Amino acid sequence: MPNQQPNQQVTRRQKRIVDPSAGLPNKPGRTHAGVECCRDCGAFHYHDRWYRRDKLPEDATDGDTEIHETLCPACRQIHDRNPGGVLTLTGDFLGAHFDEIMHLVHNEDHAAQGINPLEKIMTVERPSDSCVEITTTNEFLVQRLGKAINRAYGGEIEYKFGGSDCPVRVNWHRDAVPDPATHGRARA
Repeated sequence: MPNQQPNQQVTRRQKRIVDPSAGLPNKPGRTHAGVECCRDCGAFHYHDRWYRRDKLPEDATDGDTEIHETLCPACRQIHDRNPGGVLTLTGDFLGAHFDEIMHLVHNEDHAAQGINPLEKIMTVERPSDSCVEITTTNEFLVQRLGKAINRAYGGEIEYKFGGSDCPVRVNWHRDAVPDPATHGRARA
């Protein structure tokens, strides 16, 4: 190992789950003692973290805990129409496999919310058979969706990172697969 000192300490970076509401100007503060519950999605805010109902710690729901109604940062983003990520799916392949791809998108969305309930799909728009635009509340979910689709179906994927005030854009494209019956045959 060149250029390494004999007693040099090697450290590893630990993966952290980042709270996407940390940079939002209207992040909920410590206004109430107890637990806050989002009136739109049912997520719970307890000890500076958001939880799904099934993942909420047991001590948060004991008999004397007050539950206050609020709006979580993700639902606030949805109401304000302020996406953190935009996924654009294009190509003839999309039209032929739309239901399968959307099933994968919704499964990934559900899995992501199990880790962080603030990662949500905001809108799904389909302007044509060969184009779908999906907006998400943060940049992590849009990247996760793009990677999952690309891993499952191949194609071309492109990531565009704007800046702190611009949503991350992920573009995926795949044209139709050639018909195996006619592929490779010489035409008469």
